[in-house]
Amino acid sequence: RLDVVKTQYTYYTRNRSKHDNTPLQFGAALIPVSPTAIYLGVALDQELRFREQGNAAVKKAQGALMALTSLARTNWGIPMRRFLNLVSTCVHPRSDYAAVVWHQYATNSKTVAQLDRVQRLAQRVALGAFRTTPTTAL
Repeated sequence: RLDVVKTQYTYYTRNRSKHDNTPLQFGAALIPVSPTAIYLGVALDQELRFREQGNAAVKKAQGALMALTSLARTNWGIPMRRFLNLVSTCVHPRSDYAAVVWHQYATNSKTVAQLDRVQRLAQRVALGAFRTTPTTAL
């Protein structure tokens, strides 16, 4: 049996004139065209630009890093090496999930800049550096 609620269908093309929004009829059920389909945790949009996947990776990495920042402060908290271990085990897997699939399409986009911003924030928290410290000095 086909579960209509869980079923997604979309066209993958960058040609805007080829986008067809007619629903797919499967028996008595109509399945509408979905602009993105999620397969194994990777958001695939119709043009395979992976913008949604990149934004989700940045959001998950930022959330994990913000949860860890309360553990490391300049006056108290865990040592820098332990914090960096936590970052590499908790933050990086969230930002790098399925990067083999989508990273080559995000090389010239704002996604890379946003992921770099998360990385710089992790370095600043680990080192106890000021917010205005240049990136090259970290």
